[in-house]
Amino acid sequence: MSSPLNSMRPRIRSSVSYDLPRFEASTCREFIERHWTQPARKNDPNAVLIWSRALSDNRLRAPHWPNNFGGRDWSIGSACQWWSLCAQAGCPLPLPLEIELVGPILLLTRQPEVFIDSLIAISQDQERWAALHQIQGDAQPMCFGDASTAEKQLNITETDGTLTITINGRAHPKTQIPVMTTDLETLLERLACNYPPVLSIWRNHGIITRLSDMVEHAQDEDKTLAEAVNSLKIEQEAHEALCLRATQSGAFSALLLVTPKARSLTQRAGQITRTIQGYYSLAPLDPPGRNETYDPPDSVSDPVSILDPFDLSDHFYKSYLTDVSASDDSRSLSNHP
Repeated sequence: MSSPLNSMRPRIRSSVSYDLPRFEASTCREFIERHWTQPARKNDPNAVLIWSRALSDNRLRAPHWPNNFGGRDWSIGSACQWWSLCAQAGCPLPLPLEIELVGPILLLTRQPEVFIDSLIAISQDQERWAALHQIQGDAQPMCFGDASTAEKQLNITETDGTLTITINGRAHPKTQIPVMTTDLETLLERLACNYPPVLSIWRNHGIITRLSDMVEHAQDEDKTLAEAVNSLKIEQEAHEALCLRATQSGAFSALLLVTPKARSLTQRAGQITRTIQGYYSLAPLDPPGRNETYDPPDSVSDPVSILDPFDLSDHFYKSYLTDVSASDDSRSLSNHP
């Protein structure tokens, strides 16, 4: 039986513009119930695989991408509503590197169709990437992802303030495919305007929810832990509301608050997690089950942060709050292919 969002499986490699349904909360809730909630309730060992396949088959891994590149051409506001519903239901969210950094950079080139195979593969969760940022004068590059197992690698080389971005694959590691040349500020502005990394907000929803569960098992310890987590939950709810309002209204300046705030919440959640894990190691058997191990909440960092290892990108976002506009064609990125 076909899903409610996919009465006919789309031929996503075609250049035809499909008449795809817009975001509808009731339809999306039905989709989540069918493909995630029901298998999870039944303790289906394949629940995550079922969900992942449903996202791929229905082009919902990156619905804000263009139709012919594996998305649904939804607005970023509709995509945020979709991810919000997924987060509330505890659905596994797409991995950040390919969806939030690699794909958007390829889509921002002058000729994204040159990279259509990779973009569609990413939207289908069929291609793993690593990203390396080599800064002039540094001995080792910054790395995001597992370069030893990734099929492809995004190489960012910074020389005298200019970023040169290329791609190489595991099959041909010495073959460098040019992507673009730009400067950090221009790239950050284009990414924030066209493909803001808002998915990090909804990942925090799951992280903080799981953190709350951990605190319940540590409630006989330091009461300040519960207070700290409650504070995180309040901030997270406010952050989600801000993001939804900003994306739906097109308030780009407000949206620039998203990235640094999401990073802050992730870091603070990680600190509390480590504190709780310390309690477990110090209290082995009191009360019974006290030594049960818990997987830490996902501490997935923002892959966009690899562009600037000194976190000056946070300064960029904040400095543009009162003086930013939509992307200007006169500052377009230079594309080689």
